[in-house]
Amino acid sequence: MKNDLCFISVDIETTGPTPGHYSMYELGACATTTDATFERKIMLLPNAKFSSASLGAVATTKEKLLARKGLTAPKQAMRDFAEWSKDIAKGTRPVFVANNAAFDWMFIAWYFEEFNITNPFGHSALDMKAFYMGMSHVAWDKATLKDMAKYCSILPVTLPHQALRDAEIQKEIFSELIRMSSHRPNKQA
Repeated sequence: MKNDLCFISVDIETTGPTPGHYSMYELGACATTTDATFERKIMLLPNAKFSSASLGAVATTKEKLLARKGLTAPKQAMRDFAEWSKDIAKGTRPVFVANNAAFDWMFIAWYFEEFNITNPFGHSALDMKAFYMGMSHVAWDKATLKDMAKYCSILPVTLPHQALRDAEIQKEIFSELIRMSSHRPNKQA
């Protein structure tokens, strides 16, 4: 992998499956090259919907989310995240990395756009599952986070559905995948 890239593992927690209708309520991130982390507990969007299926997956309720204290306004959280990402990248290109990047990315991109904040990642993201599939030549159903951890000889993982901790788990696995991929022969024609 190129040294002019700064991989940033990102994870979010939301009240449902799509941005705009549902709200992001946690954002966690960490760069693969440092110990620096970013975490914000975010105020819910006005009129945000709540999906019982989504909230059940993270073992929380609408009432618990509405009762939280010490929250950051969404616009400020995104400003902080943009600045943190640029600072961590230090002149390199920040690359958004997530497991199921399509989900996390759509919320992050929507929030940056909604609050008129320049997205430091540009218009793309790197999906860990797709990266692992290409690297290991396994099928979609054999490319879970647990499969990736096993492939990397990392203890089995269970995500706690806390954005920062999930991002840190992803970082550990992705960092090892990057290390392993850099030792593979290049098979380009």
